[in-house]
Amino acid sequence: MHDTVPWAKWMEFAPPPVGAPATVSADAWLCASPMTAAQVLSRGLWKNVSAAVCTSATLTACGRFDFFDRLSGLNRFPERRAMVVASPFDYARQGELRIAPMVNSPKSPEFSSELCRVLPALLREHGHGQLVLFTSRRQMGACHAALPRDLSEQVQMQGESSRTEMLAEHGRRVARGKRSILFGLQSFGEGIDLPGSLCEHVVIDKLPFAPPNSPVEEALSEWLTGQGRDPFVEISVPRAAMKLAQWVGRGVRTVTDHAVITVCDTRLVTMRYGREILAGLPPFPVVRSEMVAPATTDSNSGVGAPLT
Repeated sequence: MHDTVPWAKWMEFAPPPVGAPATVSADAWLCASPMTAAQVLSRGLWKNVSAAVCTSATLTACGRFDFFDRLSGLNRFPERRAMVVASPFDYARQGELRIAPMVNSPKSPEFSSELCRVLPALLREHGHGQLVLFTSRRQMGACHAALPRDLSEQVQMQGESSRTEMLAEHGRRVARGKRSILFGLQSFGEGIDLPGSLCEHVVIDKLPFAPPNSPVEEALSEWLTGQGRDPFVEISVPRAAMKLAQWVGRGVRTVTDHAVITVCDTRLVTMRYGREILAGLPPFPVVRSEMVAPATTDSNSGVGAPLT
């Protein structure tokens, strides 16, 4: 039954304020929360409205509504209807999705240093606006520190100034015909609009998987495991798919845009879950670049080859 999903329960401690007398002890909070909003929405909203429309560019995960239906409680209503509306963008003509020629998986300790080596060549391929999205601040800082000086001078990194100031300066540089590169984290992958030459190239360091970062998420993961279910498949993969779709969507913003999306994570095409995530992205032509070959081999071996 749907209503058998338990609540998450945990304890939080708040230390005494700085300078408080020694007699003041820490506060303890006993907390409880539903693991998802499904039950609350089902009882308090969906059953009490004659009609409701939920719409977003990223309601689907891996091309399906299953994840949204489960978390929202709509899977309890068999009469619900879902529809994917065709995009006005011609993705086959307006861009391509490239898989960068990485040797190491993000799970390898060598991935970070390899990304630092590969990134400059990727950035030099484009002469105007670019957006590089990172899944961690540490990786962003490492890649920025490793850039050659000429590229480093063309980069604005999140945290150096406000997002408003960064975007304004980015626009001024591109308007002058200069290369301008934005380094950002998750908030730069959502809700910013960089049409035309402001964003000709989006680089994504790796699939945006995130470990449970709250007691509620940890409890949900533990409960699914206890039910013999796989929280990675049911939670982690769909969430990463929805987030990646948002990030990829920074590239094409109007019907006249053209953009290249480069993902530096080969798991997108080598792992089964990666191919499921790929199926839910905008239908760009997908190209997997080959590793640069030694000088003694066929010089054409470094040309990107379309995936079939």
